Amino acid sequence: SGLMVPNPSAFKLDVVGSLPLFALASGLLVTAATMAGAKNGNYLFLCCVANGIQNSLTSTLTSNLCRTAHFSGITSDMGTF
Repeated sequence: SGLMVPNPSAFKLDVVGSLPLFALASGLLVTAATMAGAKNGNYLFLCCVANGIQNSLTSTLTSNLCRTAHFSGITSDMGTF
């Protein structure tokens, strides 16, 4: 998400720049739901990746003011940068 929104600023959201990541995460969740229905255990991996994308996206869009998946701080968000 740091590549999609390279210069985030606090309290100014660039939602249009983040639409490709939103589409990717949505596609991962749809694929995971299909795999879960087929009793394929690999769907958990896709759910974790989608959760990481969501957390990175909200952290980047809000300039690290808000996180949706955890509150452990910036040290665990190395993929954001």
